[in-house]
Amino acid sequence: MLGNIIVYVIVGVVLILTGRSLYRILTGKNNGCRCGEGGCPFSGSCDNSLQKVKLQERIST
Repeated sequence: MLGNIIVYVIVGVVLILTGRSLYRILTGKNNGCRCGEGGCPFSGSCDNSLQKVKLQERIST
């Protein structure tokens, strides 16, 4: 009985966090990383031409 309650609580937390994440993505409130941003762990995986465009945009502003 106690084991079932623990499992239900864990599954509930996972569902809440998944729903929150989907909501933030769909409403545009997610401040996810973009190409060329240093704080992003995937910033090195972007296309080099796209990184050059982002760099030029930063320089021109």
